[in-house]
Amino acid sequence: MLTRLKFPAVVFLCFLLTGCQSTGGYYLGALADGEGDPIVVSTACQQAQLWEDLYLTIDSELGTFEGQQRLSGNLAFSEHSQGMYGRVVSLDLRVFLLDEDNRVVDYRSVLRFLGRSTWDQIPFHVVLPDTAEVVAYTFGYEATFADLADSVSTWNLPSRQR
Repeated sequence: MLTRLKFPAVVFLCFLLTGCQSTGGYYLGALADGEGDPIVVSTACQQAQLWEDLYLTIDSELGTFEGQQRLSGNLAFSEHSQGMYGRVVSLDLRVFLLDEDNRVVDYRSVLRFLGRSTWDQIPFHVVLPDTAEVVAYTFGYEATFADLADSVSTWNLPSRQR
């Protein structure tokens, strides 16, 4: 009886460990090497910051409110996006907190939506964890844009290759 239970127990343990790993931070340790320069935290606390790439433009401010780090801002679509596409089919925007080597130490979802115009401007705010090794932050996203005849899926996310 004991030998019959060993195999299912091992399989269950493997599934359990795989599940825990997948919820434990997919991008932790990833290198933020995409478009859009990281924003240094000490500078961000003093003034509004601009982050942009080919598809998005994000104005953001980092501040402390009631003892919590808060990131607030406004997402807009670039001239390229507005000129090439009429709508945003979907967008998933994240903020990535980086160490001195531009490695992700934590991240948060900022916005997630379906079906917006490329002319829309979308405000956001997110509470960030207090992590001592954070020296900068950057944004990353997965998006699908469309016009009458075509659509394109694009992303700008940290590289998980170590």
